[in-house]
Amino acid sequence: MSIAARLPASGSARLLVVALVAGVLAAVVNLLVFVVASAAGVPFMVQLGPGMPFQELNALPFIFSALMPALVGAGIYALLLRFTQRGATIFTGLAVVVALLSLISPLSMDVAWSTRLVLALLHLTTAAIITMLLVRLYPAQP
Repeated sequence: MSIAARLPASGSARLLVVALVAGVLAAVVNLLVFVVASAAGVPFMVQLGPGMPFQELNALPFIFSALMPALVGAGIYALLLRFTQRGATIFTGLAVVVALLSLISPLSMDVAWSTRLVLALLHLTTAAIITMLLVRLYPAQP
């Protein structure tokens, strides 16, 4: 039985479940990439803000940075579906723009290029997973 068949039939409960599934799946992928990259020697020492000391990233930020965008994205997607006729199309375009803008932060960090590239990869995979699952598992009603 597919994931879509196990979800609530419709409404905000279904959207919340889809958002959580997307967030958890993105978090799992993030953790796998983090573990593989760490094992390959990619350093995850980053400065989380100007003037702050460098610190080693653990798994928690990778989980949080997948779950929060899924929930926020679901809210934006719900609003677009409610107030526009092309909510899924607009949401997908907006997600692409936000994903590309999110690359500014990891690619401009003062860290090793391997770290920058892995963090950028995590941003893109998270955006792709969340966008794809929201649009496919919670389609606009005809």
